[in-house]
Amino acid sequence: MAKNGHTVIATVQLSPYVTPLRERAKKLGLSNLRVETLDLLDPYDITRAQSFDIDVLWSNAGIGESGPVVEIPVDLARRNYEINVFKPIELSQGFIRKWAASKRKAKIVFTSSMGRPDRPAPPGARRRTGPATSSMLPGAATHSSARPRAPRPEAPPIRSAAYNL
Repeated sequence: MAKNGHTVIATVQLSPYVTPLRERAKKLGLSNLRVETLDLLDPYDITRAQSFDIDVLWSNAGIGESGPVVEIPVDLARRNYEINVFKPIELSQGFIRKWAASKRKAKIVFTSSMGRPDRPAPPGARRRTGPATSSMLPGAATHSSARPRAPRPEAPPIRSAAYNL
């Protein structure tokens, strides 16, 4: 997107990734690419991110704990859902409120490689979070007076759904 002239704010969870990404952007001549940290489990990071002046939120955060559900500690499975499902929705809610108050046209895109809803997912919390997010979002868009757009068919395992607000 930055190569196409769009201003992009790329976020990384951990600060050690900021400098290498900034250096890569500089090497590519992408002065329109800004790199920030965003840990979805940090409420201060979420508040700061929601202050960004953007009109497209591309949400691709995620972690993965694989293995049979019966072997994964429940706390790790819960953390998967927190980071892959609930925190991206929480982040988007702040933008939705801001955009609605200013009557600004905007878009949220959720992208996941955590499984596809039209195929049975193998066991494990990691592969169940993508379909969980997809099942919640169309209703959220409808109830916020947004117009949901059907997910665009893409090559597996990537899945995305966009919502025009």
